[in-house]
Amino acid sequence: MLEIIAANLYATFGLISTSAYWIQIRRLQKIRTTQHEISIKTWSIWSVQSMVALFYGVVCLQDLLFCMLTILNMSLIMTVICMVMRNRYVFSGQAPSVIVAAFRYYLCRPFFDVASIPIEVPVKTRSQR
Repeated sequence: MLEIIAANLYATFGLISTSAYWIQIRRLQKIRTTQHEISIKTWSIWSVQSMVALFYGVVCLQDLLFCMLTILNMSLIMTVICMVMRNRYVFSGQAPSVIVAAFRYYLCRPFFDVASIPIEVPVKTRSQR
């Protein structure tokens, strides 16, 4: 009985948590700006983590529900990554397609290259001192 309750709770809250992705995806569909506040690197790490979780689910757990929710999670993460790349690189004219943008992003520069991240330093004027 307890296993059935746990499985139902896991499935229910797994599906509820995916609604957070839909909010982000709808926002990305409406806004076609560069969105530098969304970190592709962070979302990429989450996608790799989902791949490892799926591998663990298939090999060790052999749990269909876990694997299905992990695949859903992974596909939504990759959707967000593709939409951010589309908005940031394709719509700005820096890349002809999301595939080219992803190739350049992941393979043509170090993944943890922080030198290219724009950093804004607030400048105090005399009246603010």
